[in-house]
Amino acid sequence: MIDKLFYVLLSYYSRNTDHEKDTPVITVFFIFVLLFFCMLLAVYHILRTIVLDDWGWIPTKHFITWTLGILAAIIDYALFIYKKRHVAVYKRYRSDLFLNSKLGKWSYWVLFFILLCSPFILTAITHRLAKGF
Repeated sequence: MIDKLFYVLLSYYSRNTDHEKDTPVITVFFIFVLLFFCMLLAVYHILRTIVLDDWGWIPTKHFITWTLGILAAIIDYALFIYKKRHVAVYKRYRSDLFLNSKLGKWSYWVLFFILLCSPFILTAITHRLAKGF
């Protein structure tokens, strides 16, 4: 599923940018670093709520931010850039009818924004539960 999301974003930026000023793979790489950072932040939030508060150990915000950011960049590099895997992903999905349809593109863009907002959604749910609705 993450490969399909990468393809949708890459195909969008490949068609709609001026390649003299921008390289679509680099743009999508940084977008995915942000996406992985948000997903890791959501996982951290769940772990902190369930596990870390019971242990009494909560790391500083700067430590968490830098650690999750570096980890997100490493994951993104390993998944898509290392050994030019983004080329294989693009070749695999460029003939997919659903991913190239408007419905497919819209559904993956909606998924992208939901994943991007996941830490904020979890924070709002946690605060709402703590207050008791």
